[in-house]
Amino acid sequence: MIGFFPPDKRVIALHDIDNAGLFAEKMVWLASRYEILPLDRLFLVPQARRTQVAITFDDGDATQYERAVPILRSLRLPATFFLCSGFIGLVEDEVRDFVCRRLRRTRILRPLTVLQARAMAHDPLFTIGSHTSRHADLGAVPPHEAIEIAMADKRSLEAMIGTSVRWFAYPFGRRSSIPNPPIGRALLAGGFSGACTIIPGPADGDDMSEIPRSCLDIHSSSFRWRLSLGRTYDWMRYVRD
Repeated sequence: MIGFFPPDKRVIALHDIDNAGLFAEKMVWLASRYEILPLDRLFLVPQARRTQVAITFDDGDATQYERAVPILRSLRLPATFFLCSGFIGLVEDEVRDFVCRRLRRTRILRPLTVLQARAMAHDPLFTIGSHTSRHADLGAVPPHEAIEIAMADKRSLEAMIGTSVRWFAYPFGRRSSIPNPPIGRALLAGGFSGACTIIPGPADGDDMSEIPRSCLDIHSSSFRWRLSLGRTYDWMRYVRD
């Protein structure tokens, strides 16, 4: 089934990078097989002969700056980093509390510093997006409150990094974490160009308020990545569901 379907557009989501060597291998593999585009250009350029992929990261862990950014720069690969403004610059007990209660992770992570976030924001290869200040599950609050949470983080990030923030990613990103009724139109009206989920599928641009993304792990095999970036995997999920 692999290779049976025509090329399309995809967005991938990564998190903390615990192994620079594995990350570099995956990026070289990705760039050799797909056309890598910035998130904003993904929806503007015509479909090419190869599947087009935008790289994104969530949360704002320091390893993204320390390990991922140098490799992306060396390979000239663009990426979007969805940051939680309330995570940036935290220290000690504040970090542990945020990671356990907000990110719901068991491994302790280190947040970006403000200077690191600014450096990424002013690098032409990279784009900063919003992920809410405190990684809020927007599906668990009323829609009007979810909109204000998202817009407040946009304002906080813009003040912190000194550039506009035009992209949003729903924390947790599954269907249950996306407000119902949908708030996507309000986010677009408020200045966001698009809002990303972690619901897999092609990013055809039909609904910019719920852009599909494939959540990948650098420890997974290249075969698994290839499945996740093609319609074969979509078909398998459709049959399973």
